[in-house]
Formats: sequence, C-alpha cells, structure tokens
Amino acid sequence: MHRPLLALLFLALLAACAAGPADQAAPDTGPVPAPDSLGPPPEESVLYNVLVGELAGARGDVALAAESYRRAAERSGDPAVAERAARIALYAEAPEQALAATQRWLELEPESADARRLLGLLHLREGDADAAFAALTETLPEAAEEREQAIAQIGGLLADDARSRTALAVAERLAETYPDSPGAQLALARVALALERPARALQAVRGALEQRPDWTAARLLEVDVLMALEREDAAVSAVRALLDEAPDSEQLRLRYARLLVGLGRNVDALDQFERLVAARPDDPQVLYSAALLALESGRLDFARQTLQRLREQRGQEDVASYYLGRLAEIEGDLSTALARYERTGGEYRGEAQLRIAVVMAGQGRIAAARRHLAELRDGNGSLAPRAWAIEGEVLREAGRLAESVEVLSRGLEAYPDDADLLYGRAMSNIMRERLPTAEEDLRRIIEQDPENAHALNALGYTLVDRTERIAEGSELIERAYALQPGDPAIIDSMGWAAYRRGDLEEAREYLERAYDMAPDPEIAAHLGEVLWQLGRREQAREIWQSALAEHPDHPVLRETMERLLP
Repeated sequence: MHRPLLALLFLALLAACAAGPADQAAPDTGPVPAPDSLGPPPEESVLYNVLVGELAGARGDVALAAESYRRAAERSGDPAVAERAARIALYAEAPEQALAATQRWLELEPESADARRLLGLLHLREGDADAAFAALTETLPEAAEEREQAIAQIGGLLADDARSRTALAVAERLAETYPDSPGAQLALARVALALERPARALQAVRGALEQRPDWTAARLLEVDVLMALEREDAAVSAVRALLDEAPDSEQLRLRYARLLVGLGRNVDALDQFERLVAARPDDPQVLYSAALLALESGRLDFARQTLQRLREQRGQEDVASYYLGRLAEIEGDLSTALARYERTGGEYRGEAQLRIAVVMAGQGRIAAARRHLAELRDGNGSLAPRAWAIEGEVLREAGRLAESVEVLSRGLEAYPDDADLLYGRAMSNIMRERLPTAEEDLRRIIEQDPENAHALNALGYTLVDRTERIAEGSELIERAYALQPGDPAIIDSMGWAAYRRGDLEEAREYLERAYDMAPDPEIAAHLGEVLWQLGRREQAREIWQSALAEHPDHPVLRETMERLLP
C-alpha cells in the first residue's frame, strides 16, 4: 500500500489546518505562550522531513534523502512513509537504514507481502540465509494457487539478486520445504543458472517439468540451461518442439530465430524471420533484425524489401536510409550509396558520414575521402578515432600500405589504446609482411581486452596461415570461436586451421558452414582448396567460378585459383 507523495503531503497539511475552524473567532485563552512552547522544532516534523527528503532526492543527494526519510518514518504512523524510507535507503546503499525502515513498515503493516520480500532481500544481501528464508516464507498463503504465485515472486527476487551462494542456499531450502511446488523448483533453476551452476539448474528445471510438463516458462528456461551446458542441438530441439505445438506464437518464433542466429545458423534463422516479417510487417524490430541478417547472408532482394518497409515506419527513416546505403555499397552502386548516406540523419548520421569517405575512395576519389575524414575529425571529436581508422583502411585498400601505417600511427599518438587503430595498423603491416610488428599490435589489443574475439582471430589466423606456429595460432582461434561461435570469419579460421593441421574433413565442415552463412570470396577460396585436396575438384571449380564472377579482382581467390588450376 503506497499512497502518492502529494496525497501524503495534502493529508498532513489538512491535518494541520484542522487544528481550529477558520470561520470562528478564537476564544481568549490568556497570554500568548513563549516561542519555546509552540511545538516541536521543524526538524521533528514528519511533513518537514518528507519535504526535505523529496527535495534532496530531486537534487541527487540520496544520503540526505535517506536520512530525512529515516527521521520521518520514526515519527510517522503511516506505513507509506516507512516504505518510502526503506526504498530510498536501499537505493542509497544504506542497508542498516533500509533494515530499520523495513522493520518499522512491518510494525505498521504486519501483513504486507512487499515489506516481507524487502526484508528478505536485505537479509539476503547481508548473507543471512536463515533470516532471508524466514522473512520470505513466513506469510506464504495456504491455498496452492496463491502460494505458487507468491513463490514465483520469491524466485524472481532471488534470481534478480543472485550475487552469492546465499541466494542459492535460500532457493535450495525453498525447493526442499515445498517439494510439490513446481514454482520452487523453477526458482532454484533460475538462481542456479544465474550463479553459473547449469548442471544444478537442469536438474531443478526438469523437476519443475515433471510436476507441470506443459509449463512454457520452465521449458524456455530449460533452453537457456541447455545452451549454458553447450548442448546446442538439444536446445534447438526444445524450442522447435515448443514451436511445433504453438506454430502461431510469434514470440516463440522470434526466440527460435534469435537462437539460430546465435548459433550461426543464419540460413535457418532467415527462414524464421521471413515468416515473422509476413506475420508482423509493421514491427520495426522484426524488420530491422531480418534486414541485417539478410544483408549478412547475401539475400539482397529480401534485405531491400525489408528495409523499404522499415523506412515506412515512424522514426525509422534514418536507420533504413543508412542500411539501404550499405546495401547499395554491397551491390557496387556507389552513387546510390552516397545519396543514401547524405540523407541519413539522427543517431546514424555519424556512421553515414564515415561511410561517405569509404564510398568516395571506392569511386577513386581518395584525396576527397581524406579531406572529408579530416573535416569529420575537426568537427566531431567523438568520430575522430574512427575517422583515423577509416583513412588507414582507405589507404590500405588502395595499396598505399606505408601511408596507411603512417596515418594509423598518427591516430595512435592521439588515441594510444584505441583497438580499431591498433587492429588497422596490424592489418596493414601483415600485408607488408611485417608480421612481428603486426603481432605486437594485436597482442596489445588482447592484453587490454582478453575477450576481443576479432584480435584473437586475426592473430591466430595470421600465425596459422603465414607461419609454422600452427598449434599456437589454432589455440587463439579456438578462444575467439568460444567467444563468438556464430561469426563466419572465425568459423572460416577454424576451418583453415584444421586444413593447416591436415584434418581435411574437419576443415570442410567448418568452411561449408562459414560459406553458407556468408559467401565471402576468401571463404570460397579456402573451401575450394579443401575440396580440391579431397578430390572433389568439380565442386571446387564451381565455388571458385561463382565467387570470381562477383569478385573478379579478389587477391586471395585469384592466387588460389592460379596456384591450383592447371
């Protein structure tokens, strides 16, 4: 029960006004008392402390707000004041004040389930599992349905605040105390999963499903648990089974599509997104996700249709314009790409302005591209590191490798730890065959960010492809793959590492996956070479010729074909 603050203040003022009727003359009561006997000082007033607390909170002074409400709660008999005091103290990270205010709240409103949950949360955070369990379960309803609802709320609280083993201990005790409650088992599963105990979570969620087999929430949590256990096929089968039972459920289909994307199964995911677009043609999030996946998968006609539909939705003009520009770039229509980018505003304006430089360079206007990037650096400091990185990329693509390294080094003088600049300089130095220098930059990125999958992959691929340090390179690629198993470039590296180790079948499996996801010319070159060595030479020729038709000047593709074809 929480009355709005304005109502609380109004009631306090009304009570003050009710001390005497305004339309009657005050009787003569003798001498006016001395000021000391007029009543308590303002700081003793509930209304005064509430006002100070609210004003302090509005100014961001949460410590003063918590202290003022503490004083108000001590003096007020209204549980709403005590509740607000408790919540402000919790927000101010003042656990002792929060505990005192919550206990006061319970004195004034003993049956409040909200107060008991907050008391349980506070005991949970102080690591007292027994007190937390007692507070959370003391007033659970007797009726099974109502009790299940209350247990579900407890489970949510425990999962949301699963900071330590205390939450798990409370959840375990909840499941033991109420063995016939599927909600208690689900609560335990949620907490165990949050604390990265997936095996225990699987046991608990299956306990919930034994009691309530058709519970969608539990079945979806089982999917999350299976993914945490890296049982990907089982997770996909579980969602697929749910979708088969409810084929019209758009939420389930969206969940299935996103799961497939996360697993790198872009072709299957795109099939699901096509169905979602048909069912929800005006949903911006569905249109956006489908368009980006179509772009990445090379389904350009579907991407165009989806982006044009997205552009018609309110507030989506800029994002649609930007990605229509990217689509035009992919198709080689640089004039259209330039026009799209020039019309892009809002939060995508910066990215569009950077792409304008790339398009200019693609048109052979490298000097104009560099001037444009210099203007962006001068006019927008937040874009400066990216502008340096793109200038280095433009020069690298033009074969001006020494200039590329020089520009990127200038950028690194201003932004010495920028990962994009370090990565770009490494790529340029790899092309210059200066591998030790490139390795130094990539290792610097990894030192700063050990989970930078792109740097791990780039260094690993370089070692596998250009040196005999194949085992070391393979280990780096595997680390990248563990971080981003759905990235086609990393899957390609996994395949190429297997090829360099002599495992042709493993290489073929990875490379076919990568090529299905993204028909990139370098992936085509790698897949074709593996197929060639496996004796499937006609298939290799078909893949190479198809890629060559789209990318006639790609250096890796041409080198591979010239080396292997008679």
